[in-house]
Amino acid sequence: MSHQQALTRLGLVYEGTLRSHMVRQDGTRRDSLYYSVLADECPSLRDKLLARVAAKVTV
Repeated sequence: MSHQQALTRLGLVYEGTLRSHMVRQDGTRRDSLYYSVLADECPSLRDKLLARVAAKVTV
C-alpha cells in the first residue's frame, strides 16, 4: 500500500499536488502532495484510527 492510499484510507482528503515544489540536495526537483482533515472531521477520524490500533493489538 502506498502512502497516498494509507492517508486516504484513514480519511484524509487529497487536496492537490504542488508540482516541482522543492529542490532536493542533489539538485533534482520533487512534487509535494497535500492532504487535509477539517476540524469537525477530527473526532471521527481519531475514533477510526484508535479502533484500527485496538484491532491490531488484540490480534
